[in-house]
Amino acid sequence: MPYLDLQAATASITTAYPTFTGLAACTGDTLVVRTLSSDQAAELIDFGIYGAAGNVVRVRSPYLHDDVQGIRSRYLAGDSSGLTGFKPTQRLRGQDTLIAESSGTGSAAQYVYWQLAWYGQLQASPSVYLSLAEFEARAIEETSTEVAVTSSATAGQWGSALLSAGTGVLKANQNYAVIGYELDVACAAWGFYGPDTGNFRAGGPGITTRQFTRNWFLDLARLTGYACIPVFNSQNATGTNVQVNHYTASTAVNVNLITARLK
Repeated sequence: MPYLDLQAATASITTAYPTFTGLAACTGDTLVVRTLSSDQAAELIDFGIYGAAGNVVRVRSPYLHDDVQGIRSRYLAGDSSGLTGFKPTQRLRGQDTLIAESSGTGSAAQYVYWQLAWYGQLQASPSVYLSLAEFEARAIEETSTEVAVTSSATAGQWGSALLSAGTGVLKANQNYAVIGYELDVACAAWGFYGPDTGNFRAGGPGITTRQFTRNWFLDLARLTGYACIPVFNSQNATGTNVQVNHYTASTAVNVNLITARLK
């Protein structure tokens, strides 16, 4: 069964380009690829970085193209958009440590990096994800639930709220596919995890461009061909966490999860 896995790393960067500084995984997160057997596939789907100033970010390892520059991109100030364009061409090797680095402006500032990986199978708790065809065959009505989440009191770390605290009126013991999301405040990234995601975080960049985010998971499935539309059962809402991460502390973000009830 497939999994999405969104991880984040952060650092207070004082160096200016062309010097790079490494970002350390956020509390509870990791930049180490999950353990894979020889027949299990994994892809780096997308990554981005968020800070008050724009600069250059790179992700490298001996098992990517090279361990000097790897995948390198320019990013804009206050914009955590993905930088790869959903190109599922970067295979990952189990237990490889990805090195995420960014340059800064020369003045101390917090930056938050996020990356989204897809795993075809893992030795982990069960998860529920749909392909685009499966979603189109089962979706019967749209609804949404808005959850108020505040990022951690420590800058660059995750803050959480329960899905059950959202505004949605969910039908008992029903399955809901998460189509996409809307945010009212820009942040580094958002995600949710619970029993139905195998307790791996599914999510995306903390951007407020609704035209891009409303169908985030549908577009992800369409462009990759993978089963990556997450599903949760309403009975598990009390055990499902919605999270946001921001480079400043205690930032309030309303996360509106756009969902479809499934038959």
